Amino acid sequence: MVTSYKMSDCIFPLQISYGASSEQLSDKTEYPNFMRTIPNDENQIEAIILLIQKFRWNWITVIGSSSDYGEIGKRKMISGATAVGICVASYGTIPQHELESKQEIINIIHTITANKVNVIVVFADVHHAEHFFQEVVAMNITGKVWILSEAMSVKRTLSQIPNIKRIGTILGIAIMQGHMPGYDKFVLRDIIALNSGVSQSIKYSEKQRERRDCPDNNFLATCNQCIPCTTDGVKSLLQYSEWRIEFNVYSAVYAAAHSLHQLLQCDSGNCKKESAYPWQVRKLLNANFNFNNILRNYCQ
Repeated sequence: MVTSYKMSDCIFPLQISYGASSEQLSDKTEYPNFMRTIPNDENQIEAIILLIQKFRWNWITVIGSSSDYGEIGKRKMISGATAVGICVASYGTIPQHELESKQEIINIIHTITANKVNVIVVFADVHHAEHFFQEVVAMNITGKVWILSEAMSVKRTLSQIPNIKRIGTILGIAIMQGHMPGYDKFVLRDIIALNSGVSQSIKYSEKQRERRDCPDNNFLATCNQCIPCTTDGVKSLLQYSEWRIEFNVYSAVYAAAHSLHQLLQCDSGNCKKESAYPWQVRKLLNANFNFNNILRNYCQ
């Protein structure tokens, strides 16, 4: 085992993931060169349990998707909840295939209503969750509390389901936002460049042409798309942007670059011309790197 571990340092590259949250990847005997800038699923399960305890909810249903993410999350959620005295009235799995999914979702919802459960934890990816909540809306389920896992909680796909607001209160776990100096300007530059090309290629009707000179912060709907009329309009949108996964990517790249910078002694302005190995970069990440306490806490 020791030999295998050491060989992996030499053979396999260092991996810094921005989105892989599986707890299994924390096993250093299996994945010695794996790091991440996102918390593992154990953290969000703990957060969900603390949320349930905070509001003194004690009668819940746990639902997972038929994937490793959903099944492991559902199992861990059930065991964690029961360990602290929260009663799990029922649990269910959203099938992989849509044809099977509809009837199973209906059965899950009937069980929820039969058991008079008002708090439901959903540990699923966006694809499964979308089908699930479409059926919830179609069955006119209202007045429930839905707690969503990180993989879907802030995705627009769910918020755009017609009449989704009727189902009750929706809470969710989300990864931390972060500030990236200069990133808004970077995005703004590309959006303005893209829309400049689009606006030139579109042929406007007379009625649309009359609306082109719209005031700041308004958008012209053309061909079912929204085209920013001004730079200020785009800026106003960026003010409400939540950089979550983007910040994880930024942190991962920054971490690797910072460690290489140290390893090759680039502080003087000239980097050493020598090879850098994954184990050397990992050693620096583990020992020295502190990116606003993020990597110190999560790269494990």
